[in-house]
Amino acid sequence: MTRRRSALASVLIGCLVGCQGREGRVAESPPDSLFLLGESLYLTLQFDSARTIWAIGLERARESFDSVAEARLLTELGRTNRLLGDLGAARRDQERAIELKTTLALGDSALARSYNALGLVASDEGRHLDAVELFEQAAAAARAAGDVRGVAVAMGNMGLPLQDLGDLERARLSYRAMREAGRSLDDALLEANGLANEASIDVWEGDPGPAIARLDTARGIYRQIEYTVGEQFALAQLATAFELTGEYERAFASLDTSLAIARSQELLWEEADVLRLTAGLHAQVGDWRRAVRLYAQADSLFIEAGSESERAAVLRGAAIAYLALDNEPRARVDAEEALRLDGLSLEPLEQLDDLVLLAEIDGRTDPAAATRRLDAAAVVAE
Repeated sequence: MTRRRSALASVLIGCLVGCQGREGRVAESPPDSLFLLGESLYLTLQFDSARTIWAIGLERARESFDSVAEARLLTELGRTNRLLGDLGAARRDQERAIELKTTLALGDSALARSYNALGLVASDEGRHLDAVELFEQAAAAARAAGDVRGVAVAMGNMGLPLQDLGDLERARLSYRAMREAGRSLDDALLEANGLANEASIDVWEGDPGPAIARLDTARGIYRQIEYTVGEQFALAQLATAFELTGEYERAFASLDTSLAIARSQELLWEEADVLRLTAGLHAQVGDWRRAVRLYAQADSLFIEAGSESERAAVLRGAAIAYLALDNEPRARVDAEEALRLDGLSLEPLEQLDDLVLLAEIDGRTDPAAATRRLDAAAVVAE
């Protein structure tokens, strides 16, 4: 089914951009039909094909001065660009969509969709306070439109930046609200997302039992609704839970499957994150050189995706590996850069890890400097 749809998309794309009519002109389709075609591709997880179709539709909309279609297509292009790892393009698309929707008075429901999508971009970019504000705007707009699902999505997504800001209690409540809304609305995707996201907090708190149970349930739902992207995320989280229980073979197997899905769907950010987790797992079993190589690959992909804040975790992991290999200068450089990036994105839990690591590095040659690092860490912890 997927291969057949891909072939169909290729034929349609080729015809739209290259078929010649009797008068030698490029064959055209109206923006609305291109929107629907892109949507059908997006729903079957063919994101790159959907992006191509919507880009053509956007060009048609601009040529015909159809600003309503332009706003609609920009919203979906932004969502797709984010999934495919182009955060800069995703942000520009959504900002322009919001500008058009506001000017054209397209309504609160339309605005809620773009504010929510822009909040996800801000969260991926490490602009967590901005993300919280954007999700609040999305929830307010959805509430004004009477869009119950839109409110649930925005409030649930707000857990992502709250988690990175260290407010784990509010983040957990946000995810539970998303899960409960999914159940009450009979929306399996919302329910599964809420479960998988809450499991990430269990992992963060070092409690693998509940995490594994939630993730198993989430994966069952994702498989039932054939949402491969969700299963990819759940498998990555499951690997970290298995790592906490010492089941390294199962952790590696989960990461291998997650990486294969990310690459098959061309999900750049997700591929980078799985490589980061795989590097950490190799470090955990003492394979420091392989860990360093995988961290370098992950860092390169995060740079390509424009996700600076995520680089901090990669650089901290690389610093730990370099320290184990007795390369203290490189370890210090990477750890300092991780601390700088975590400071920019206001991630206190990550800053705490950075400072403790730098204290360990400094402790080898400069005990006084190590003490200063620990004092700074105590301030963050408090």
